[in-house]
Amino acid sequence: MGTDNKSELIIEAGERVFPVLGYHKATVEDIIKEAGVARSTFYAYFSNKREIFETVVTHVVDGILEAIESGLDSITTRFGVPEDQRPPDSELAEALVDVMAGVLGFIDENKGITKIFFNDLVGIDDEMTRLFHDFQDRFTGDFERLMKFGVAIGFLRDVNERRAAEFIVGGMIHIARNISSEIVDYNVREISEEIIDIQLNGVRLAPVSVSGRR
Repeated sequence: MGTDNKSELIIEAGERVFPVLGYHKATVEDIIKEAGVARSTFYAYFSNKREIFETVVTHVVDGILEAIESGLDSITTRFGVPEDQRPPDSELAEALVDVMAGVLGFIDENKGITKIFFNDLVGIDDEMTRLFHDFQDRFTGDFERLMKFGVAIGFLRDVNERRAAEFIVGGMIHIARNISSEIVDYNVREISEEIIDIQLNGVRLAPVSVSGRR
């Protein structure tokens, strides 16, 4: 077995061990046993438990951000064309559902470690708390970019894009916590369709003035 495969074995073992035991109770010995490798092999790649934990968490962060960013790139490429060449709005709405389902689907498929990320990371220590907040800021920035694009092409009304993005991300993190903890048995596609429907159509039949805005 190659060295890269051994490293992956250790990372995958960490992804299984940390959700079961938690960060504080899990030990290097637990990860070594789960990976089926020698202690010397572990230390050839990782200095300590903290380093393997950060690697596992970074994998989750990268996977979630890749799901949203690749989806947004696809949307801006497909729909960022002259209006007379643009697909129907219904297709853009469906593309947004696809992006949402991709993000929530990744969280669902990796619910072991995403449970730690969304429920336990804040509070482990200051560094881990900052890591989560940095992720949240980047995630919000991605949705802010989506809001700006939607306004620019006339698909969305003129809004404070940052506030809209913060609202969306707050709701998604709540749902992500439920998915990863299996508190609610969501159908990822159905919940994605409901999120996009509410975001695009709201909950009121007609516009209402709010602090002078419409």
